[in-house]
Order: sequence, then structure tokens, then C-alpha cells
Amino acid sequence: MFCLGCIHRWAKLSNRCPLCRTAMRTIRVSVQGDSESVECIVSPPAVPVPVSFGTTTGPSGTTAPAPPSAPPSPEPMAAEPERVGGLLPEVWATLFRERRNILDPVLPWLEQELRRNQELGWWKINWWRSMILAFLCQVGPDRDILVQCTEHALGPIIEPLIDALVATIESQ
Repeated sequence: MFCLGCIHRWAKLSNRCPLCRTAMRTIRVSVQGDSESVECIVSPPAVPVPVSFGTTTGPSGTTAPAPPSAPPSPEPMAAEPERVGGLLPEVWATLFRERRNILDPVLPWLEQELRRNQELGWWKINWWRSMILAFLCQVGPDRDILVQCTEHALGPIIEPLIDALVATIESQ
């Protein structure tokens, strides 16, 4: 089993499992023990372009015409995830796991935001809250990973909620 953040970053580089090398279409993540899981869809990896691409030297030492340029990558590869409040998301995740009280100021806000949706029953609010907290403890406040892993279960309301959640964590 892989850490969610690590396997997600791997999936940005390769759509093959790092162990068995079979194609990955989804990443399955357990939530609430082993009884529930959420699947994250794996996007095709970005196409790497060699550093020297576009400058070739001919036999006489002169610069030869460059081959046609590659199409732009569908998603630029980030060297490092975006920092939140000066820390990497995985550092936040470690802090959340080791010091639960760090999330105490965020919990009432999250509960209030989830209760704004009048159609949600108490059980669904608790489930969503648990799922979001579990992912925060696995990947930290990495907006893109959080949205990708929760949008299937939580639907279209999740993007603005995750944006506000990350901003709330950053402001604490």
C-alpha cells in the first residue's frame, strides 16, 4: 500500500503501477476503515521533453534545423506541490496525524459549512466530515488531490468547499 500523496505524484509521471507495471486507471483509497473506499481517476501522465529538445548539431558542427516541437503537455509537471502557509502539504498531513488539536479551529467551520446544505442528513454530514479529515491526514491541504479524491463521493459542492478549507487552514 502506498501513501496517497506519493502514489498520486507517481501517477502524474506514469500511469503504470510502480510495483507490477500494469496500467492504473484509478487509485482506490480506504476511508472509514476498510468498509468504504473512494476511487481517484488517474489522468494520463504529462509528456516529458528532453532539455536539449529543439537544438541539434549537424555533422559540420552547425546547428541543424530542430525537429517539429512536441505538443504542449496537457498538464505541466510540478517539481514540488504548492506550499500552504509556508509548508508542503505532506508536512501538514504529518502534523495533522501527530497533533490532532491542530485541526480543532477548523472543525467547527467545516461542520458549519456542511450543515449549510439543508438536504444533508446528520449521518451524511458526519461521513463527509470523516472523509475530508481522513484525506487531510493522508495528503494534507493539497487542493488538487483533495478535490480529485472527494469529488466522486461529494459532488460539485466539493471544489468551493475545499478551496475555503485550504484557505481556512492557511489562515490559522
